[in-house]
Amino acid sequence: IPLTLAILPTLFVGCAEEIFLIPQNRILELVRFAPNQPDNGIEDFYGTPTFRLRDKLIPLLFLNEQLNLAVSPLKPKQKLFIAVVNFNGTLFGLVVEEVLNIQDIVIKPLDGMGGMGICRVGPDGTNLASIVETLGQNGERSLMAQRYLSEIKDGDKRLLLINGKPVPFVLARIPQKGDIRGNLAAGGIGQARPLGPTEIAIANELGPELVRRGLFLVGVDIIGSHLTEINVTSPTCFVEITQQTGFDVAKFWLEELEMQIMRG
Repeated sequence: IPLTLAILPTLFVGCAEEIFLIPQNRILELVRFAPNQPDNGIEDFYGTPTFRLRDKLIPLLFLNEQLNLAVSPLKPKQKLFIAVVNFNGTLFGLVVEEVLNIQDIVIKPLDGMGGMGICRVGPDGTNLASIVETLGQNGERSLMAQRYLSEIKDGDKRLLLINGKPVPFVLARIPQKGDIRGNLAAGGIGQARPLGPTEIAIANELGPELVRRGLFLVGVDIIGSHLTEINVTSPTCFVEITQQTGFDVAKFWLEELEMQIMRG
Protein backbone atom coordinates (compact mmCIF):
# COMPACT_ATOMS: atom_id res chain seq x y z
CA ILE A 1 0.00 0.00 0.00
CA PRO A 2 1.62 3.29 -1.03
CA LEU A 3 1.64 5.90 1.72
CA THR A 4 -0.16 8.29 -0.62
CA LEU A 5 -3.03 5.81 -0.84
CA ALA A 6 -3.12 5.29 2.90
CA ILE A 7 -3.96 8.91 3.62
CA LEU A 8 -6.54 9.35 0.84
CA PRO A 9 -10.23 8.40 0.94
CA THR A 10 -10.65 5.35 -1.28
CA LEU A 11 -13.46 3.45 -2.96
CA PHE A 12 -13.50 -0.30 -2.40
CA VAL A 13 -14.54 -2.23 -5.50
CA GLY A 14 -14.91 -5.95 -6.12
CA CYS A 15 -14.02 -8.06 -9.14
CA ALA A 16 -13.68 -11.86 -9.39
CA GLU A 17 -14.19 -12.08 -5.60
CA GLU A 18 -11.15 -9.86 -5.01
CA ILE A 19 -11.11 -6.37 -3.51
CA PHE A 20 -9.35 -3.33 -4.94
CA LEU A 21 -9.07 0.33 -3.93
CA ILE A 22 -9.45 3.39 -6.15
CA PRO A 23 -8.52 6.83 -4.78
CA GLN A 24 -11.74 8.80 -4.57
CA ASN A 25 -10.10 11.98 -5.85
CA ARG A 26 -9.69 10.25 -9.23
CA ILE A 27 -13.37 9.26 -9.55
CA LEU A 28 -15.78 11.66 -11.22
CA GLU A 29 -18.90 9.50 -10.92
CA LEU A 30 -20.23 5.96 -10.76
CA VAL A 31 -22.57 4.54 -13.39
CA ARG A 32 -24.51 1.29 -13.11
CA PHE A 33 -25.39 -0.58 -16.29
CA ALA A 34 -26.63 -3.99 -17.47
CA PRO A 35 -24.19 -5.28 -20.13
CA ASN A 36 -26.52 -8.06 -21.33
CA GLN A 37 -29.40 -5.69 -22.06
CA PRO A 38 -29.81 -4.40 -25.65
CA ASP A 39 -29.76 -0.70 -24.73
CA ASN A 40 -26.76 -0.82 -22.40
CA GLY A 41 -24.93 2.30 -23.59
CA ILE A 42 -21.86 0.40 -24.84
CA GLU A 43 -20.62 1.20 -28.34
CA ASP A 44 -17.72 -0.05 -30.40
CA PHE A 45 -15.41 2.75 -31.54
CA TYR A 46 -12.88 1.34 -34.01
CA GLY A 47 -12.43 -1.80 -31.93
CA THR A 48 -12.43 -0.05 -28.56
CA PRO A 49 -15.40 -0.54 -26.23
CA THR A 50 -16.84 2.78 -25.12
CA PHE A 51 -19.74 3.93 -22.98
CA ARG A 52 -22.01 6.77 -24.02
CA LEU A 53 -22.49 9.04 -21.06
CA ARG A 54 -24.51 12.20 -21.73
CA ASP A 55 -23.57 12.21 -25.44
CA LYS A 56 -19.88 11.68 -24.70
CA LEU A 57 -18.03 8.46 -25.51
CA ILE A 58 -15.77 7.23 -22.73
CA PRO A 59 -13.30 4.37 -23.42
CA LEU A 60 -13.79 1.36 -21.14
CA LEU A 61 -11.24 -0.78 -19.33
CA PHE A 62 -12.52 -4.00 -17.79
CA LEU A 63 -10.68 -4.66 -14.54
CA ASN A 64 -10.89 -8.44 -14.91
CA GLU A 65 -9.25 -8.25 -18.36
CA GLN A 66 -6.54 -5.83 -17.26
CA LEU A 67 -5.53 -8.08 -14.34
CA ASN A 68 -6.34 -11.41 -16.02
CA LEU A 69 -8.98 -12.31 -13.42
CA ALA A 70 -11.37 -15.19 -13.95
CA VAL A 71 -14.98 -14.05 -13.52
CA SER A 72 -18.23 -16.00 -13.51
CA PRO A 73 -20.58 -15.65 -16.52
CA LEU A 74 -22.98 -12.73 -16.15
CA LYS A 75 -26.60 -13.41 -15.35
CA PRO A 76 -29.13 -12.04 -17.88
CA LYS A 77 -30.11 -8.99 -15.81
CA GLN A 78 -26.93 -8.60 -13.77
CA LYS A 79 -25.61 -5.06 -13.48
CA LEU A 80 -22.01 -3.86 -13.30
CA PHE A 81 -20.44 -0.57 -12.29
CA ILE A 82 -18.40 1.89 -14.30
CA ALA A 83 -16.11 4.14 -12.29
CA VAL A 84 -15.52 7.19 -14.47
CA VAL A 85 -11.91 8.07 -13.70
CA ASN A 86 -9.85 11.16 -14.50
CA PHE A 87 -6.17 10.28 -14.72
CA ASN A 88 -3.98 13.27 -15.57
CA GLY A 89 -6.74 14.79 -17.68
CA THR A 90 -7.67 11.55 -19.48
CA LEU A 91 -11.16 10.17 -18.88
CA PHE A 92 -11.92 6.47 -18.99
CA GLY A 93 -14.39 4.07 -17.44
CA LEU A 94 -13.15 1.24 -15.22
CA VAL A 95 -15.67 -1.61 -15.22
CA VAL A 96 -15.99 -3.55 -11.94
CA GLU A 97 -18.46 -6.09 -10.62
CA GLU A 98 -19.47 -4.32 -7.43
CA VAL A 99 -18.89 -1.33 -5.21
CA LEU A 100 -18.30 -2.31 -1.60
CA ASN A 101 -19.10 -0.51 1.61
CA ILE A 102 -16.05 -1.64 3.55
CA GLN A 103 -14.98 0.46 6.50
CA ASP A 104 -13.15 -2.07 8.65
CA ILE A 105 -9.85 -3.50 7.41
CA VAL A 106 -6.80 -5.44 8.56
CA ILE A 107 -3.30 -4.42 7.46
CA LYS A 108 -0.31 -6.74 7.76
CA PRO A 109 3.19 -7.21 6.30
CA LEU A 110 3.37 -9.63 3.37
CA ASP A 111 6.51 -11.25 4.80
CA GLY A 112 5.24 -11.46 8.40
CA MET A 113 4.52 -14.55 10.46
CA GLY A 114 3.18 -15.52 13.86
CA GLY A 115 0.72 -12.62 13.99
CA MET A 116 3.44 -9.98 14.13
CA GLY A 117 2.42 -6.57 12.81
CA ILE A 118 -1.28 -7.29 12.21
CA CYS A 119 -3.34 -4.12 12.75
CA ARG A 120 -7.06 -3.42 12.48
CA VAL A 121 -8.25 -0.03 11.25
CA GLY A 122 -11.87 1.03 11.82
CA PRO A 123 -14.22 3.34 9.89
CA ASP A 124 -12.63 6.57 11.15
CA GLY A 125 -9.20 5.58 9.81
CA THR A 126 -7.49 6.62 13.03
CA ASN A 127 -3.68 6.22 12.79
CA LEU A 128 -3.91 4.62 9.33
CA ALA A 129 -1.08 6.68 7.85
CA SER A 130 1.09 6.08 10.92
CA ILE A 131 0.41 2.33 10.80
CA VAL A 132 1.36 2.14 7.12
CA GLU A 133 4.50 4.22 7.70
CA THR A 134 5.61 2.01 10.60
CA LEU A 135 4.72 -1.42 9.20
CA GLY A 136 5.88 -0.52 5.70
CA GLN A 137 9.11 1.06 6.92
CA ASN A 138 8.37 4.16 4.85
CA GLY A 139 7.74 2.21 1.65
CA GLU A 140 10.55 -0.33 1.98
CA ARG A 141 8.28 -3.22 3.02
CA SER A 142 5.23 -4.58 1.18
CA LEU A 143 1.90 -4.62 3.01
CA MET A 144 -1.50 -6.10 2.27
CA ALA A 145 -4.95 -4.88 3.27
CA GLN A 146 -7.91 -7.21 3.77
CA ARG A 147 -11.48 -6.77 4.86
CA TYR A 148 -11.91 -7.49 8.57
CA LEU A 149 -13.89 -10.72 8.93
CA SER A 150 -15.93 -11.05 12.10
CA GLU A 151 -15.81 -14.84 11.68
CA ILE A 152 -12.30 -14.68 13.14
CA LYS A 153 -14.02 -15.14 16.51
CA ASP A 154 -14.68 -18.75 15.49
CA GLY A 155 -11.05 -19.26 14.54
CA ASP A 156 -8.50 -18.78 11.79
CA LYS A 157 -8.45 -22.29 10.32
CA ARG A 158 -5.13 -23.73 9.11
CA LEU A 159 -5.59 -26.30 6.37
CA LEU A 160 -2.49 -28.30 5.48
CA LEU A 161 -2.03 -29.53 1.92
CA ILE A 162 0.72 -32.10 1.36
CA ASN A 163 1.48 -32.92 -2.26
CA GLY A 164 -1.93 -31.43 -3.07
CA LYS A 165 -3.74 -33.70 -0.59
CA PRO A 166 -5.46 -32.25 2.50
CA VAL A 167 -4.76 -33.38 6.03
CA PRO A 168 -8.24 -34.50 7.22
CA PHE A 169 -8.29 -31.98 10.08
CA VAL A 170 -7.84 -28.22 10.32
CA LEU A 171 -6.55 -26.38 13.33
CA ALA A 172 -8.89 -23.51 14.21
CA ARG A 173 -6.77 -20.90 15.98
CA ILE A 174 -9.05 -18.82 18.17
CA PRO A 175 -7.96 -15.33 19.31
CA GLN A 176 -7.82 -14.39 22.95
CA LYS A 177 -10.46 -11.98 24.20
CA GLY A 178 -9.71 -8.46 23.01
CA ASP A 179 -7.42 -9.61 20.18
CA ILE A 180 -8.01 -10.24 16.47
CA ARG A 181 -5.03 -12.55 15.97
CA GLY A 182 -5.58 -16.29 16.12
CA ASN A 183 -1.92 -17.14 15.62
CA LEU A 184 -0.62 -19.56 18.24
CA ALA A 185 2.52 -17.45 18.66
CA ALA A 186 0.26 -14.49 19.51
CA GLY A 187 -1.65 -16.42 22.19
CA GLY A 188 -4.37 -18.02 20.07
CA ILE A 189 -5.90 -21.30 21.23
CA GLY A 190 -5.77 -24.19 18.72
CA GLN A 191 -8.74 -26.54 18.26
CA ALA A 192 -8.49 -29.41 15.77
CA ARG A 193 -11.65 -29.96 13.72
CA PRO A 194 -12.59 -32.30 10.86
CA LEU A 195 -12.67 -30.76 7.40
CA GLY A 196 -15.99 -29.13 6.52
CA PRO A 197 -17.51 -28.55 3.06
CA THR A 198 -15.70 -25.20 2.66
CA GLU A 199 -12.28 -26.65 3.46
CA ILE A 200 -12.87 -29.64 1.16
CA ALA A 201 -13.92 -27.39 -1.72
CA ILE A 202 -10.86 -25.16 -1.28
CA ALA A 203 -8.55 -28.18 -1.09
CA ASN A 204 -10.03 -29.69 -4.25
CA GLU A 205 -9.64 -26.40 -6.10
CA LEU A 206 -6.14 -25.51 -4.87
CA GLY A 207 -4.49 -28.92 -4.61
CA PRO A 208 -3.83 -29.62 -8.31
CA GLU A 209 -2.54 -26.09 -8.92
CA LEU A 210 -0.13 -26.30 -5.98
CA VAL A 211 1.22 -29.61 -7.32
CA ARG A 212 1.60 -28.07 -10.77
CA ARG A 213 3.68 -25.29 -9.24
CA GLY A 214 5.86 -27.73 -7.31
CA LEU A 215 4.59 -26.67 -3.88
CA PHE A 216 4.74 -29.83 -1.77
CA LEU A 217 3.84 -28.49 1.69
CA VAL A 218 1.43 -25.56 1.98
CA GLY A 219 -0.58 -24.07 4.84
CA VAL A 220 -3.85 -22.43 3.78
CA ASP A 221 -5.61 -20.05 6.17
CA ILE A 222 -9.40 -19.79 6.09
CA ILE A 223 -11.66 -17.43 8.06
CA GLY A 224 -15.33 -18.29 7.73
CA SER A 225 -15.64 -19.23 4.06
CA HIS A 226 -12.83 -16.90 2.93
CA LEU A 227 -9.35 -18.03 1.96
CA THR A 228 -7.09 -15.35 3.44
CA GLU A 229 -3.53 -16.67 3.05
CA ILE A 230 -1.48 -19.33 1.28
CA ASN A 231 1.69 -19.98 3.30
CA VAL A 232 4.59 -21.72 1.57
CA THR A 233 7.48 -20.87 3.91
CA SER A 234 6.21 -21.63 7.43
CA PRO A 235 3.17 -23.97 7.42
CA THR A 236 2.92 -25.09 11.04
CA CYS A 237 0.32 -26.99 13.15
CA PHE A 238 1.65 -30.54 12.61
CA VAL A 239 2.10 -31.10 16.33
CA GLU A 240 -1.23 -29.67 17.51
CA ILE A 241 -3.32 -31.65 15.00
CA THR A 242 -1.46 -34.87 15.78
CA GLN A 243 -1.77 -34.43 19.54
CA GLN A 244 -5.49 -33.66 19.45
CA THR A 245 -6.68 -36.14 16.79
CA GLY A 246 -4.14 -38.97 16.69
CA PHE A 247 -3.64 -38.41 12.96
CA ASP A 248 0.13 -38.40 12.45
CA VAL A 249 0.68 -35.42 10.15
CA ALA A 250 4.47 -35.89 10.05
CA LYS A 251 4.06 -39.53 9.00
CA PHE A 252 1.59 -38.50 6.27
CA TRP A 253 4.09 -35.90 5.06
CA LEU A 254 6.97 -38.42 5.04
CA GLU A 255 4.94 -41.07 3.18
CA GLU A 256 3.96 -38.56 0.49
CA LEU A 257 7.57 -37.40 0.23
CA GLU A 258 8.81 -40.99 -0.19
CA MET A 259 6.27 -41.63 -2.95
CA GLN A 260 7.29 -38.42 -4.66
CA ILE A 261 10.95 -39.44 -4.58
CA MET A 262 10.15 -42.92 -5.90
CA ARG A 263 8.19 -41.44 -8.79
CA GLY A 264 11.21 -39.29 -9.55
